[in-house]
Amino acid sequence: MIEKFWKGFVFFLPLLIGGILYYILRTNTPLYELIGMEDGPLEWIQFSLFLISTVLAILLAIKCKKNVFLFSIYILFALALLFISLEEISWGERIFNGINTELAPVSIMERNIQGELNIHNIDAIHSKIGYVYILVGFVGCFSWLLVYISKKIFSLNKSVLKILEQVVPSFIFFFYFFPLFINLITNYGFRPQDYEVVEFVLSIGIFLYLVEGYRKRALDLKAV
Repeated sequence: MIEKFWKGFVFFLPLLIGGILYYILRTNTPLYELIGMEDGPLEWIQFSLFLISTVLAILLAIKCKKNVFLFSIYILFALALLFISLEEISWGERIFNGINTELAPVSIMERNIQGELNIHNIDAIHSKIGYVYILVGFVGCFSWLLVYISKKIFSLNKSVLKILEQVVPSFIFFFYFFPLFINLITNYGFRPQDYEVVEFVLSIGIFLYLVEGYRKRALDLKAV
């Protein structure tokens, strides 16, 4: 019963969030723009969730320390999440009142499309971010299906299967990653706030994915 409730909650949550935010957009556009603005509530929630997810990934790595492959995956994931969380707040630029030009040369900052202390908004990198999102979206949406098909076609080693079941996002996370395909249709008048919503939903999905991973690992260890 608890298992079904958990899966149902995770599956439908992004649809509920999306529905609420769409309702706000249609009925109170200024409020929608406010909560999705640069340095707005959604961006700070994203930062918090990515930071908490970093801790969860480290805890998962510790739980998986006997499996070198899983340990390495979660440590690398933790480092990636820490990097993303710091990028979200421009490495504390606004917290510490501006950019230190000794750490971030003006020549580099001039190439940042938002004039911020971060890497993902540097012109040459920013133009490729959409492709990264599409790749992440594909993996998050369909990797479980590829694993399912592989199990039907190939005789997978039990240890390999265990690793795949641990790290591959379940179908219940589909709607957290699917909005990333917004980057395929960028010519349809999307506003910056729409992208913030997409990243906000993704940050929730990654957090819940790690909670699910921690839960599965705890159950596996209990069963041993």
